[in-house]
Amino acid sequence: LVSAVGEVVFGLFGVLVAFYFLAFRKFNAMVTKIFISVQFLLGWFVFLTFVVADPINVAVHATEGQDTLSLSQRRFALIVGQLFGSVAFCYALQGGQFIHGIRFLNLNEDGSIP
Repeated sequence: LVSAVGEVVFGLFGVLVAFYFLAFRKFNAMVTKIFISVQFLLGWFVFLTFVVADPINVAVHATEGQDTLSLSQRRFALIVGQLFGSVAFCYALQGGQFIHGIRFLNLNEDGSIP
């Protein structure tokens, strides 16, 4: 739940900053730097809770094995499966927002945006 809330805040922050730039046509390099810094911090929080804490929590609360897996094998499969899935998801979402923030900052500093 914590990582889901963090992910929602992470996404909404990007949408609000984009809306601010589009609605008010005020492009400021300092606002973009603050946006990138907050996104970076939120991204690490979401990454740590979603990729590290959640798979461990799921594995700890697994109480029985499945048909062909013992309990320890099931815990290992849950951790590895969630780890790879979470890393890919966080990389796609957070990396995309961070890269677009950097590109927007370059446009601000180059003076390409009036």
